[in-house]
Amino acid sequence: MRVFPLPFPILTPPARTRWGHRSVCALLRTSVCLLSFVPIDAPSRLLETAGDSAGGPWSLRMAESFMRRNPETIAYAEDPRSDKWTYEQGVMLEALRQLWSRTKDPKYSSYIRKNIDRFVTDDGTIRTYEYETFNLDNIATGRALLHLHTSTGDEKYRVAAQMLMKQLANQPRTASGGFWHKKIYPNQMWLDGLYMAEPFYAAYARQFGEADAFDDIARQFALIEAHTRDSATGLLYHAWDESRQQRWADPVAGHSPHFWGRAIGWYAMALVDVLDYFPVEHPRRTEMIEIFRRLAVALLKSRDRDTALWYQVVDMPGRAGNYLESSASCMFTYAFAKGARKGYLEAEFRRSARESFEGILKHKVTIDSLGMLSLRDVCQVGGLGGNPYRDGSYEYYIGEKKRTNDFKGVGPFIMAALELEQDEPGPVRWKSSLMQPAPWYGSDEAVRTANTVLLYQRPGGGWPKNIDMTLPLTSDERAALSSVRTDSGSTIDNGATYTQMRFLARVNAAGPDPRFSGAFIRGLDYLLRAQYANGGWPQFYPLRSGYYSCITFNDDAMTGVLDLLQDIVDRAPAFRFIDSLHREKSRQAIQRGVACILKCQIKVKGRLTVWCAQHDQRTLAPAAARSYELPSLSGQESVGIVRFLMRIRTPSSAVIGSVEGAIRWFRRSKLTGMRIVTDSLAPNGSDRIVVSDSDAPPMWARFYDIASNKPFFCSRDGVPRTSLSEISWERRNHYGWLGYWPEQLLRDEYPIWRKRHLTVKATR
Repeated sequence: MRVFPLPFPILTPPARTRWGHRSVCALLRTSVCLLSFVPIDAPSRLLETAGDSAGGPWSLRMAESFMRRNPETIAYAEDPRSDKWTYEQGVMLEALRQLWSRTKDPKYSSYIRKNIDRFVTDDGTIRTYEYETFNLDNIATGRALLHLHTSTGDEKYRVAAQMLMKQLANQPRTASGGFWHKKIYPNQMWLDGLYMAEPFYAAYARQFGEADAFDDIARQFALIEAHTRDSATGLLYHAWDESRQQRWADPVAGHSPHFWGRAIGWYAMALVDVLDYFPVEHPRRTEMIEIFRRLAVALLKSRDRDTALWYQVVDMPGRAGNYLESSASCMFTYAFAKGARKGYLEAEFRRSARESFEGILKHKVTIDSLGMLSLRDVCQVGGLGGNPYRDGSYEYYIGEKKRTNDFKGVGPFIMAALELEQDEPGPVRWKSSLMQPAPWYGSDEAVRTANTVLLYQRPGGGWPKNIDMTLPLTSDERAALSSVRTDSGSTIDNGATYTQMRFLARVNAAGPDPRFSGAFIRGLDYLLRAQYANGGWPQFYPLRSGYYSCITFNDDAMTGVLDLLQDIVDRAPAFRFIDSLHREKSRQAIQRGVACILKCQIKVKGRLTVWCAQHDQRTLAPAAARSYELPSLSGQESVGIVRFLMRIRTPSSAVIGSVEGAIRWFRRSKLTGMRIVTDSLAPNGSDRIVVSDSDAPPMWARFYDIASNKPFFCSRDGVPRTSLSEISWERRNHYGWLGYWPEQLLRDEYPIWRKRHLTVKATR
C-alpha cells in the first residue's frame, strides 16, 4: 500500500435533520384522515407531515404498522402459512432490536423474544432449523439470539447460538476459503450470504472472545469482492461460482451476469454492521472500510438522479421492465447513513442518504386512513440456479414478483429511518430549520422559534452567528437580549442573517405576521447597507478591522446573500410579501454583486481561473484570512460562486465566459488516484493518511497556489506546505483541506446549463 502526501477530505458534519416530531395543525390531520392509501408525493408533503405528527418518527411509524399487521409473530413472507426459521425473521428482528436499543421500549424486546421462543426450546434446540442443509440463510436470525442471551441471561439462547456457530465451523467452503452459500449450491459465494452469516459471526466472536474469527470474516468480504467487482462500474455481481460450472457463470471470471440491487444491499449492510464488532486494532479493519468506501462511491454514481433511488438491475435504468426497487434503496440508504455517522464515509454520503430516504417516502411509501404505512415495490425473492432454474438474466430479475410490506424492505426501512433520526433527536434544531416541509412553518414550534429569532435581531437589522435560535430562553436571557443596543456581531458569516431572514419569511408565509415580515425587511435593509459600492459584502457590518472587512466568499457568505436576493427578485413563494421598491433595490444589488464577482475572478497568464475565499475590499486582490488561510485559488468557495452565476436567466457573454473559465479550471485541477484512510494506530489515537486507489473519484484541494496551481496546506504558523503530512496533527485532522465540492457541478449542473446557453458566445 503506497502512501501519498496528499490527504482525503475531512469534511464538516452534515447539516442535521430529523424525520419526526413535526407539529401540524388539526385541519391538515383531518384532511389526511379522509385519504386512503395515497402516495406520499404531494408537493406540500401533507401526508409526511400529518402522519408524522400523528405517529412520531418514521422508524416508529413503520414498526407500529408492521406490528399491527403481525401482532403476535412474524410470518414467512414467501409462504405466510408456514412455520419456519428464516432469514426474513432475522432482518426484521434486527430492525426491532435496533429500535429497542434506541428507545428501550420493552415491547420491542418482548416481541423479539416471543418470536424466538416459537423456535428455541428450553434445551436450546432450534425447531425447524436444519443443520445438515448448511444454508447460510439460517444464520441471519442469530443476532436475535445473542441479544436475548445478553438481555435475559437465559442459557438456552447461548446454546442455540452455539449451534449456528457449529454450522459456520463446518460450512463447506470454496478452495480459496469462502463459505458456500448453501450445500446445494457447491462452490458458490453469493453476496446475500455475507449478510446472512457475517454480522452474527462477528457479534458472536466479540461477545465470546473468539478473536481469531475476525481474520476469517475479513477474508469472506475480500474474497467475494475480488471475484464479483466490476472494474468499470465498481458494482458487484450477484454471485461467483469458483468451479464456473453453472450456466449463469461467466466462463472465465465465474461471476453471474448482472448487478442485482438487493444482493448488493445485503453486502453493504453486512459491511457496515460487521464493523460494529470488528476490533479497532485489527490489521484488516482498514481493508474492510476501504471495501465499503469503494462500493459506496460506485453506488452513489449509479443512483437515479431524479428520485435518488436505485433500480432492480442497478446499472440499466432505461431498459424496458426495470423499476426502482424499494428494499435495495432502503439498504443503501441505511449503509450510507450509518457509514457516514461512523466516519467510514465522508459527510456527503449522509446527505445523500437523506435524499434517498425522502425519495423512498415520496415514491414508495403509502399511508391508509388509519395512519398505517406500507412499503411497496419490494422484489419478493432473487436467486440463482435451483429448480426451476434461475439463470441470472435480466429478464429473470425483472420478472420476479413484487410485494408490498415484504420484511426484506420493511426491516431496512426502519434501520435507515433510525439512522437518520439520530441526526436530530427531539425538536427541530437551528441547523435543520430550513429543511422542514412547508406545513411545519405554521406549527407552534416554528412560531416559538421565530419569536426567539426576533429577540436576537440587532437594532440595525442583522443577526449574530453560531447561535441555536431554537433553544428556549429564560426570562433573564430574554430581558438581556431585549436590552441590546449595539450592532456589534452582526454578520453574514456561517449563514447568519440571511438564514434568519429565510426562516422568518417561511413562517410568515405559513401565517402572515407583521412582526416577522417587518423583521425581514429590516434585515434586507441591513444587507443592502452592508454592500460595498463595488458590489462586494464584508463578513461583518458594521465593519471590523482585519480580514473581517474583506469581500467574503468563504463558506458561501456572499453567495448566500445573493441567492436570497435572487429569490426576492424572482418572487419565490415565501418572498411575495416584499414591496416593489425593495425588490428593485435587490435587483440592483445583484447587478453590483455580479460585477464584483467578475472583477474578482483571478486570471493567471491571461487565463480565467476561479476565486479566493476572500478578496481585498479596495483592490479586489486575493486576501488572507486566518493564519492558515493564505491567498489562493479556492476549490471549495468557487463552486458556490459558479452555481450562483448559473442562476442568471439571461447571462451576458462575460458571465458565460466566467463560468466556462472556472469549469475549465476545475477540470484541470482535479486530483486523482488517491483516497483517505484513518490510521487508528497513530500516536494521537487516529490520523488521516492517503493511499493510492485508481478507482477513487476525483477530489479537489481547498487551496491552490495562484502561480503554480499546486495544492498547499498550512499549520497555524502560516507556512505553506506541499504535503498534508507536513502540517500539525491538529490542522490535519480538524480542517477541510480537500473535498468533492465541484463533483456534482461538473457531472450534473454544468452540462444542463451549457446546453441551455450554448448559443450564447462567450467573449470574455
